[in-house]
Amino acid sequence: MKHLLSQSFLIIIVILGTMVTSYIIYVKSQAKKLRKIEKNIETVENSIARLEEAVKAKTEELKLATEQKEVSTITELSQEIYGIQTEIDALFENLLELEKQYETRMGNLERLLRGRPIISTRQELLPL
Repeated sequence: MKHLLSQSFLIIIVILGTMVTSYIIYVKSQAKKLRKIEKNIETVENSIARLEEAVKAKTEELKLATEQKEVSTITELSQEIYGIQTEIDALFENLLELEKQYETRMGNLERLLRGRPIISTRQELLPL
């Protein structure tokens, strides 16, 4: 009887150890995904800042061209500014999507770490 109990106890210990190891691996993988999203957010933010500086510089050039009544330069710079602004707008949309992904993953990871379920009311696994 003691032998059977000690074997059962060992099996339970092994199972718990496996569960803890799996949990740690899962948390680490989610943290790695979060870091990747953070890096992407930083890259997009840097791109936006760089392009905003380009718009600022082009706007100064446009002011000068306007003062000098250089119609072709005004047209060219206006088109360039519009193109850059369009790119900035697209990057902002991308940034919003990345931030949404980050918040969702972070919320799910926080719930998991607090011992709360990450299953929706429809019994689906929420995205991590």
